[in-house]
Amino acid sequence: MDDYGYLRGLGELEIIKNRALELSPLVSAMEDSYAAVLGFERHGFFKPEQYNLKRAENVNMAVHNQWAVEQIDNPWQLVNGCYTHLIDQATQMYLELHPADRWAGGLPLPANTKAARARYRQSECLAAEEIHWNMSPNGDGLLPDLSHVHLQAVWKYSGGCISITLYKPTDVGKRKSCIEIPLCRNRDEQSKVKYEAAAENDILLPGLIDEERDHSEDVGEKTKNKRRDENLFD
Repeated sequence: MDDYGYLRGLGELEIIKNRALELSPLVSAMEDSYAAVLGFERHGFFKPEQYNLKRAENVNMAVHNQWAVEQIDNPWQLVNGCYTHLIDQATQMYLELHPADRWAGGLPLPANTKAARARYRQSECLAAEEIHWNMSPNGDGLLPDLSHVHLQAVWKYSGGCISITLYKPTDVGKRKSCIEIPLCRNRDEQSKVKYEAAAENDILLPGLIDEERDHSEDVGEKTKNKRRDENLFD
């Protein structure tokens, strides 16, 4: 067990930022998995709209399989047999990987279960003196207990790029969050990320548009232009 004594004196927000360093491989895994899923779709077994409905689920499972092979020594370990749900062995923080909301681009709605909704009803980040420390399973040191923290790793494909943002939701109805941390592809970049805790009354729904909506708007614009050109010759 690694010595995590250096986390003493840090508040929950700073500890989460530190533990996010180990999540940087998630970006590359997402990029590889998304490309692999798109490659599979080009075989054309089903209609494009059918692939769109299943794409997020297929990507999630592909990330799960890649993480299981390539991140054996990562302290963020898989805890679900199919989907990318992780627990940090140092703090017991829980993380779920989900696609962004289709229309707003931010936090998706939770599943319609009590457990999922509970993960969206979290308190703001604890101060350093409020964090409990437990003896490690091996008895060789103390570990901060952040088992109450459930993070959402929300991914987005836009402009040909994958982005992932970590949220700690605090409101199930309005989808508010007290943390918003962008993930980078390596530890060095991640350590330089500058961020602030989101205000409790701010709704973290950036105006991002998903690729399917982009496509439909492009088609609509082309149709409108075509009709305009046809009218010129009537």
